[in-house]
Amino acid sequence: PYGAPKFASDAAGTRMSKCTMCIDRLEKGQKPICVASCPLRALDFGPLDEMIAQYGDQRRLEGMPDERTTKPAFLVKPHAPKKELIPYDADKALQLMQKRGELGTVFDSIDDVKEIEAGTVGRDELKMKHSNVKELMEATRNDIG
Repeated sequence: PYGAPKFASDAAGTRMSKCTMCIDRLEKGQKPICVASCPLRALDFGPLDEMIAQYGDQRRLEGMPDERTTKPAFLVKPHAPKKELIPYDADKALQLMQKRGELGTVFDSIDDVKEIEAGTVGRDELKMKHSNVKELMEATRNDIG
């Protein structure tokens, strides 16, 4: 499910592989390598009851199948609500950035820079299953390529 089976290429006869949850590491009391190596600590691993106590019991993400059908053994920690750390007037800040001395006017209207058009940001939505390797590679590349 969720695009877990992976193929090295789209060529006919290519074998599929998928995550084993690092069973060899689990048997030694270690966490899966994805959890241990995640630099931002976005992943955690442990008994489900401990994870629920720590993170809550949210298992639904937009774009994923209904959790009552799939009964996933994972949790999703919701984003903390955004809060303004330093109060400022956003329109005033945009007005100050609009004109850049010798560069002239950088944008005509403040309204032009308040909304980001779809497609401007490369990865702006969750996609759990890609139709082929090329699409997966395009979706997971970084800004360098």
